[in-house]
Amino acid sequence: INAEYMGGFIASVLAQCTTKEGYDVVGNNLAQTNVGSLQECCDLCSRTAGCKAASFWNNICYPKSGDQLVAKAGVTALVSSGKCNIKEGYDVVGSDIAQTNVNSKDECCALCQRMAGCKAASFWNNICYPKSGDQLVAKTGVTAILKGQGSVPAPPPAPVPQPSGGPLATFLVIGDWGYDTNVHGNAKPACQGIIGSAMQAIAKQYKVDFVINVGDSFYPNGIPSRTDGRWQTMWRQYYGDLVNVPWFSVYGNHDYEGSDRCACYDDLSKCAQINPGQSGWFMPGYSYFDTRYLNSLKTEIIALDTNNLVAEDTCKYANCGGSVCQNNLAKRAEAAVNLLEQRIAQSTAKNLLVFSHYPTDYFRRMPRVLDALKTPKYHVEFFGGHRHNVDQRSTVPITPGNSWLVGGGGGWGCDGTEQGFLLGFVNRDYTITTKAQLVDYRSCCN
Repeated sequence: INAEYMGGFIASVLAQCTTKEGYDVVGNNLAQTNVGSLQECCDLCSRTAGCKAASFWNNICYPKSGDQLVAKAGVTALVSSGKCNIKEGYDVVGSDIAQTNVNSKDECCALCQRMAGCKAASFWNNICYPKSGDQLVAKTGVTAILKGQGSVPAPPPAPVPQPSGGPLATFLVIGDWGYDTNVHGNAKPACQGIIGSAMQAIAKQYKVDFVINVGDSFYPNGIPSRTDGRWQTMWRQYYGDLVNVPWFSVYGNHDYEGSDRCACYDDLSKCAQINPGQSGWFMPGYSYFDTRYLNSLKTEIIALDTNNLVAEDTCKYANCGGSVCQNNLAKRAEAAVNLLEQRIAQSTAKNLLVFSHYPTDYFRRMPRVLDALKTPKYHVEFFGGHRHNVDQRSTVPITPGNSWLVGGGGGWGCDGTEQGFLLGFVNRDYTITTKAQLVDYRSCCN
């Protein structure tokens, strides 16, 4: 697969890809990820740092550090069809999908390539404006950037691509979502509702089997009881019938910060989110694993409480007195790591869906977690939040597994233009496909 660098961007970027059946690519594997199509493999290489090419075999994508081809039966190579077309002195007519500071025209091209609905982009004063249209108008000082034309089109924003034959199961992942009208960051009041509506729209297209919730569910300082009215006003009100499927959940730092006294006691009965008896909400402990899908989907779910990573700030607001909060969070984090290592050693699943409130870059301070997540024994999909965006480029890779930041749920603020949630499939061959579902950031971010 011959995928070219576009220059100046931290990740190499494919414009469009054509296929070379019967060829493999020489070079080190940068990742090994289950994907649903050749286009998804092309997209994966575009956002993987150092990827010059990729091999596609048996619905697995192998982004590569090299780009030389060698004949190999059964393998397909994806070949770049060209970079973006640059038109100096022209602006692009169409609605802005985003507005993002970039360092170069190549980065602007890359942004458009990976953004659903982008047909072209305008580049001015180191700001990139991905557009929904591609008609040009002369404008001094502006550069129009048009997608290269390839034989494999960029994926459209809708409908969501369906795995061949339909998936065995569909799941959603969301984090950082419980908006409070009085205390919040730069998220707009309508954002959580817009994302919730988009999730319900997905549920009309697919039968959603479960939701993974990576925490910070009730801003700004948790929920005080298992019967509090905010279960209705912050959760049911926004997600409709989706609240009736299992919501596998963990605590986030804000969930611990005052109203919920869980951080102050080593007693599950003091924790408002643990076994609350609220519809599909599922949190039997601080950390836990669940094997209900082991037989049907060959998949195990593992939830980790690692809030010790930000214990100093969390405990300042928890108001437990002394070192009680920090000691409790430290014990829970140690138990979480032990649980993860135990499941890596003992699970009989093919796939592990692992989640915590924090993305993988935070685990540089907990190297045992990163080491465990990089196991070649299973396919690991990891989901974390805390930072308010939905992307993979800001996380630490867990090759051969796959890691996501899923903290753009509209509850607090925006740390980027990619706000929304994640759509996941367990395919008929028991592989996992995950794809970001983004809303217009202008409706979410001040």
